[in-house]
Amino acid sequence: MNKLGKSTEDYRAKRRNGLPFPAWTLLCKNLSKLPQFFMK
Repeated sequence: MNKLGKSTEDYRAKRRNGLPFPAWTLLCKNLSKLPQFFMK
């Protein structure tokens, strides 16, 4: 599954489970993974 599809799935799960600010938590998660792309 591509990154966008996974992010959409994560966002829906966070909303469904009542997490406050699901878009913010998802953004932080994705930003924390950015260094992985540059380390390769």
